[in-house]
Amino acid sequence: MEITKSSDKGMRTSFKGNMKMRRESGQAGGKLFSSSFYCMVGECRQNPTLFFSGLINVDGDLWKSQRRYLLKQKLGMRHWGAGMSQAESRIEHEAARLLDTLHREFDVKTPVNPAPLINCAVSNVICSMVMSTRFEHDNAEFQQFMHNFDEGFQLFCDTGLMMWLPFFKIMPGISNAVEKLKTNRNEMLKFVQKIISEHKQRLDLNNPRDLVDSYLIIIEKMKNDSSNNNESSLDFNEEIFHGFDPELQLQQIILDLFSAGVETLKTSLLWSIIYMLHYPKVMKKVQAELDANIGPNRLPNVKDVNQLVYTKATIYEIMRRSSIVPMGTTHSTER
Repeated sequence: MEITKSSDKGMRTSFKGNMKMRRESGQAGGKLFSSSFYCMVGECRQNPTLFFSGLINVDGDLWKSQRRYLLKQKLGMRHWGAGMSQAESRIEHEAARLLDTLHREFDVKTPVNPAPLINCAVSNVICSMVMSTRFEHDNAEFQQFMHNFDEGFQLFCDTGLMMWLPFFKIMPGISNAVEKLKTNRNEMLKFVQKIISEHKQRLDLNNPRDLVDSYLIIIEKMKNDSSNNNESSLDFNEEIFHGFDPELQLQQIILDLFSAGVETLKTSLLWSIIYMLHYPKVMKKVQAELDANIGPNRLPNVKDVNQLVYTKATIYEIMRRSSIVPMGTTHSTER
C-alpha cells in the first residue's frame, strides 16, 4: 500500500494495493472512497473555473450540496410534472426524429456515419431538461459545441498523464493538446453563456421552465437579499454554493451534464450498432422479438421491457463488453 498526503487543503490519501485491501479500507467507516475527484496538479489550480466548480471536478461540501440540489430538481425535470412520463415522451420524440432524419435525408444504399445524428438526438434530451430547447443536427453553432466535446475527450487521453506527472505538460505534443483544450473550453463557455443570457431575458420568477431557470431564480434571490442587507443571503450562498461564484457554477454544471450524459449514451448506442453489424443473427432475433411484441406502428416504451427479454439481455451484454468511458471518472479518498 502506498499512502500520499497533501497539506494544501487538508489531507488526501491515495491507496494502491490489492482489492482485498481496498475493500477493507472502504468498510472502515464506509466513507473512505466517497469523495469525488480531488486535483493536486498545478495546471488545475491555474484554472479554478474548471477544476473547482461544477459537479464532476469538485469534492467535499460543494459536491454534496450540488448533487443534492440536482437530484431534488430531477436534473431539470421537476417542472415537467409528477412521474417520468414527460421524460419518456421527450426520449421517444427524439428517437422518432432520429429515425425520420435517417429515412428522409440518407439513401439506403449510401454509407452514413450515425455518430452526429445520435449525438444530436441524445443532446436534445439533455437540452430539453436543462435549457428547454432543442437543436437540429445541421445547426452549425450546436455542431461546433458538440465537436468541442468530442475532441475534448480525445485530447484528455493525451493529457491524462499530467494528473500524476505534471511536468508532462511541457512536452510538445501534450502542451499543444492542453492549449487546444483551453481554446475549446472557452468556445463552449461562450455557447453556455449565450444560453444563460437568453434565459435571463425571459426569466419568470414564478414559473421556472428548466434547470437554468431554477439556478437563476436562486441567484436572483441571493442578489435581492444582499441588496436589502439580508443576512440569509450569505447563509443561502454557503448552503448551496459554499462561497463559489453562482453563475460560474451554473456554467460548469451545464457543461458537466453534457459531458456525463451525452457522451456515455452516445457511445453506448454506437457500440450497439457495431455489435449488431458484427452479430447479424443476434440482430435478427432482436428484430423478431420487437416485431412480435411491439409491431411496426409504434416505438418501444418502458412498459414493454418485461416482454423484451432477449432484447434486454442483448443490451446488457453490449454494455458489459463495450468500453464506454475507458479511464472512468477519477475519485479520491475523504480521509
